Parts: sequence; C-alpha cells; structure tokens
Amino acid sequence: MIIAGFLLSENAKPAAISCHEETCVTIQSSYIRSTISLRFLMGLFSFLTRRWSRAQETPAPMPLPPPPLPTAPPAPAPAPLRREEVVDRHNRLYGYRFSLARGGDETLLFEALAAEDVAGFATRRMAVVPVTPAGAGSPLLRKCAGAHTVFVLDAAALAGQDGVAHLRALKRDGARCGLRGLSAQANRAALLAACDVLFLDLAGIDLADVHDLVEKLRSNHPHLELAVESVTGWEEQRMCLTWGVDYCLGSFLFKPDLADEDGSLDQSRVTALKLLNLLRSDADLAQLAEVAKQDPAITLQLLKWANASAHARATAVTGLGQAILVLGRNVVYRWLAVAIFKLGRQRERDAALLEVALRRARFMELVDPALTTVERDELFLAGILSLFDVMLGMPMARLLDHMHLSQDIHDVLLRSAGKYGPYLRLALVVEGGDSLRAAALAAAIGIDPDDIGPAQAAAFAWMRESLR
Repeated sequence: MIIAGFLLSENAKPAAISCHEETCVTIQSSYIRSTISLRFLMGLFSFLTRRWSRAQETPAPMPLPPPPLPTAPPAPAPAPLRREEVVDRHNRLYGYRFSLARGGDETLLFEALAAEDVAGFATRRMAVVPVTPAGAGSPLLRKCAGAHTVFVLDAAALAGQDGVAHLRALKRDGARCGLRGLSAQANRAALLAACDVLFLDLAGIDLADVHDLVEKLRSNHPHLELAVESVTGWEEQRMCLTWGVDYCLGSFLFKPDLADEDGSLDQSRVTALKLLNLLRSDADLAQLAEVAKQDPAITLQLLKWANASAHARATAVTGLGQAILVLGRNVVYRWLAVAIFKLGRQRERDAALLEVALRRARFMELVDPALTTVERDELFLAGILSLFDVMLGMPMARLLDHMHLSQDIHDVLLRSAGKYGPYLRLALVVEGGDSLRAAALAAAIGIDPDDIGPAQAAAFAWMRESLR
C-alpha cells in the first residue's frame, strides 16, 4: 500500500496545473490509471505473499538414509568330510579315518575337523587324521588332538627328512602318531620305534608278504598297533585277525558274511517292525499296545522307560498304551529303529552296522529340506533297513516278505529304485567319498551339492548323541 500511495501521488501532480475542463478529464484519466496500477500492485503483492507463506510452510525434504555399513561375508561352510570306519578285532566300530571328500589344502581338513569337534570325539573313539610333514607343525593340529587321535604320516613323504622328529612333534599335545606306505622290504626301525600305529594297505602289498611282515613287526616292535586297509571281505578280515592285526578298514563291513548261517527274522524284530509301521500310520494307542504285547522284551523296556525317575510321575505306569503316551510317539519310533539291531540274536558286528545305519538314515532324512514330513520319515526308515539284510544274513527280498512297507520303501530297499532310490544312491556315494559323483547325483535330485557336507556333519553328530 505504501508503494501504491507513492505512485498515486506522483501521477496526480500534472492534474493540478491543467484548465478546469481538461483538469476533469486529466483527473479522471489519472484516477483510472492509478486504480489500475493499485489493483495490479495489490495483486502482485498478494501473489508474492502467498508464495512466501507456502515456502515457509513446506517442510524441508527428509535427508536420505545413510548407506548401509559394509557387512562381512558369511563364513564358508566347513569342507565336507569323508569318514571311513575303523573296525577292531572284536568287530566293534572303534573309530573313523577322516579325510576331505573333495580335494583341497590340508588346512581345510584341520578346520573342518575342528568345526566338528573331533578332539572331543577322540576322547572316547579313535580319530585317524592324515598329515603331511609340513602340516605336522601346524597350530591347527592342536584343535584336533585328543587322547585317541592318530595323526598319520606317509613314509614316502619322510624321505630325506628327520621322520622321528616329525612323529614326536605330533605327540606333543597328547595325540598318537602313525605311519602308512611302508613297504615290506623297508627297514625303518627308528621310525617304527617312534610310531604308535602302522597302516598296511592290502592293495599295495602282496598277500604272500603280509603274513611275514606282520610276524616280523610283532616280534621286533611289540608296542606297535597294526591296521590293515582295503579289506574287501569278511574272509580277508578274519585272515588279518589271525595274523595279529588290531584294526581293519575297508568295504567288508557292508557285505554279507558267507560264513554266516542262513538268517531268519525272529519274533522280537517282527514285532518291532510292526510297531514302526503302526507309528508311521498314526495308529491309536490300543493298536500299538496290542502289538507291543507280542514281545516281552519290548513290553518290559517301554514300561521301564515310562517309569523312569526322569518322568517324575506320582503313580507307576502299568499299561503299554499309557507308556507310549508318556514317552511320546517320536521317542518310541526312534527307540524301535535302534532296537531292530539290538533285539533277538545278535552278532558282534551288529553294533557297528547300527552306527552306520543311523548315520545313513539321518543323512537321507536331512539332505533335502524340500521333502514333506512323511517323505523324511520314510527315508529315515529306508536308511535304517538298508543294512538289515547284511545284519541278518538273508536276502533283502526274503526280508521284505516279512514286512508291510509302502511300495516306495519296498522299491528302494530291493532295487534302489522308485522315488527314494536316488537318495539311497547318494548316501552310498557320499560314504564312499566320491565327491564328484555325489555332486552330480545331488544336482539331479534338485539338491544343492553344498548342502551335502552340512547334512553329513549333522547326521554324524545326531548319531553320536543317539548312541550315548
């Protein structure tokens, strides 16, 4: 308004010096111009005022969020391990020889063993670990050392080196040391004196020389324990034991023993299988109790467990249906799967076969997370039963005649066929240590090959816990 008044007074000055008539016209024209100018300026002022007000009311834009902090890449999964069974002279599974399922630096082996707590495993069981002379001084070895760890050096790799010093270095953390690859003609008395376990490979030594070599070693180094690799049958295993060998490694454990008499399926195992089938089909407690009554050993064990003090019950459990209810179907199912190997007439090797079967069954159950609960249960049962013919010494076809299993389980046990056939083949190849073939089989099923190692480790840990 101040600006408008100033312009109006300036425009009015010429009108004061005009004649009357012209003055009226001049004043009128001046008034019109002044009014137009005033309205224009007032509009402009209002427009600028509104723009200024909006600018004041518009909130400032939100600042962009800071860029995310860089995150460390996830730790790589431990390298997949191969576990080869070490069987003692009483046919017990005494321990395992560990190696990498895939090629790689031995540092990866030590890291994988540490991740699996092999040192803890070796407080009770033998853990055989191959080592190179360069790796013998690795600080990672301390994470693998236990009372029953045996670090094994290859005799050929010690050529030109102080092998005795390497062997002694392996013992510094309480572990034991071993040698492999020693020829029958070699005279390495100093090395053998410092060694705890000597590994002989039947595939690399003529059988005619093995007996003489073992006899000589027993005479000259009575402290030395002897382990024989590449044992392919029970006949070879018995021959080695006759010569005085302490441990055997090889595929013989998974083969029928031709010296066994014709096997039969006793009533206790028939009853256990019936109960397994009923538990899988969600049968009611009355049906389960009726079948369990057919075997006194199963009845006694179920009642004993149900009345254990851990259940903290005020009153005793006297009925089988109540015992199954107290224990839970999953616990009973797991116990029955183990009991199949423990009921009835047993052989010394049955406990070793049970350990392998539990590990195999759990691996098959875990390796494919896309499976349904029913499919996982059936794979677990197939894995358990896959060694049943070896344990009983009877053909699988005859054995299946005594069972009422689904067609899928029947197919995989009899022919490694059907929907579960690839899973059993994968488990067998993994146990054999053929990583390339295992990866190809896994990919064909739709499983990430990198999931094989974790499934193996989980199955091994579960088996150890289950047998305690």
